[in-house]
Amino acid sequence: MNEPLSKRENYFVLFFGDQPRYYLNEYRHQYIGRKWSFNLGSFFFGFLWFIYRKMYLLALAFFILTILSSQLELFIYAHFEVGYETRKVTSYLVPLIWGFASGFSGNYFYARHATKEVDTVIQTYPDEEQRLIVLKQKGGTTNSVYLFALLLVAFYFLVA
Repeated sequence: MNEPLSKRENYFVLFFGDQPRYYLNEYRHQYIGRKWSFNLGSFFFGFLWFIYRKMYLLALAFFILTILSSQLELFIYAHFEVGYETRKVTSYLVPLIWGFASGFSGNYFYARHATKEVDTVIQTYPDEEQRLIVLKQKGGTTNSVYLFALLLVAFYFLVA
């Protein structure tokens, strides 16, 4: 990333917060047509990564879909004869599938989210200083994900 950045790309760098080079490259790749790449953080942390990157609605959608898939598994186990080995394989395979779905879609959704937010800020705020302040607030990451993860773990131990 040695070439000079356009004014628009500087907005993205500010919006991305930490790791701006990585996400700016992902944005550029999507801009030229490469939609999918792989994000390890999104793979390992799933919907928590989406919260960390302030994509709350998408995090909720991933969370609900994973819950629904696990409920579907339980329904199938309750109403059909499913052997122990099949259950065991499924218990490893389904989370892995969700991990890959999250990992391969994370950068795509983040670049789309960033584009929408940057475009909205450019259209809403004519003043350059105000744009920079708002982009810094809307972008980056949130530390509230750590509290949320802690609450999830606590809830799990209370219910289990």
